[in-house]
Amino acid sequence: MTELKTKINEIIDDIKGRIRNPLILSFILVWLYQHWSLLYQMLTINVALPVESRLSLFKKYIEDHSGWYGMIGSPLIWSFISLACYYVIAIAAQAIKIYLGKRLNAFMLAKVDIGSFALKTELSEEKDNLKRVRKDLETNQVLLNSLAIERDSLDEKLQSVMKELNDKTRSLNFSENNILSNKNFQAKFEEVILFLLSQYADIKQEHIRRQEFHSNYFKVLNGSWSIHKNLLFSRNSGNTQNLKFNNEKVLQLSDDNYGDIFDFRFDKQYHILNFTIHINKDSNPLNQKKEKYVLIQINVDEFIGFCDMQFSHLKRHD
Repeated sequence: MTELKTKINEIIDDIKGRIRNPLILSFILVWLYQHWSLLYQMLTINVALPVESRLSLFKKYIEDHSGWYGMIGSPLIWSFISLACYYVIAIAAQAIKIYLGKRLNAFMLAKVDIGSFALKTELSEEKDNLKRVRKDLETNQVLLNSLAIERDSLDEKLQSVMKELNDKTRSLNFSENNILSNKNFQAKFEEVILFLLSQYADIKQEHIRRQEFHSNYFKVLNGSWSIHKNLLFSRNSGNTQNLKFNNEKVLQLSDDNYGDIFDFRFDKQYHILNFTIHINKDSNPLNQKKEKYVLIQINVDEFIGFCDMQFSHLKRHD
């Protein structure tokens, strides 16, 4: 315990020493000045908002401020510039002090009989200080030049990435806008829509393919799924439940028994799935809760539809 406490104290002392570094302190102050609005949003954000919405706000803020360059690069460059200005002012102050000191010493020597040994020592110290300041200034100038080169390189990379992103976005938009150009998908989509429309309008289905029900086609559902339920037509939101299906058995992820499947029917022609889960929380069958699912298969890993009176979205997470 004592060793752990000593280690923590060493880390805290090291952090305090780094904060006292003028460059780090300048960076913190410049960053707070440039991004105070982000801190204000973080402190005043509505905690009732979903985590995804809060992350989207912060991500949008970072993208609006040039990403890495706006959040780190720009404050770092301005930190070096502020330090350079500080050293320039310090050099000017030292030069003025030396100049005024010489004039004052000459005046004092003309009026008062004072030895010159102490004044020469002070001048020597000031010269040494001036040399150190000039050396620090040269070092910072080298760092500034290096950062400027790195910034130019980052700007070129950013432009290249933005161009690639725009190309990908255009390609994605084209694909989304032209998804029906996929003939197989279009045929399947139209067939299912016409079948559901005939059911809705109570139209005779003489020219529509018959349904192909399979009562034990469990392989379409076997595996682990994330089940979302809500009152709105929205995927990946609402109450979430993770279950594993193994033929007639339904298990929790901890392998505890959840329930049994009854009335399982899968229409392979129109990809419509019906089943009912009897939840085994009570040994008395009259007290068992039932969940009735009516779903349409979007792909092998995703269903949408209804569970009782709620919209439901099933997504495989094996």
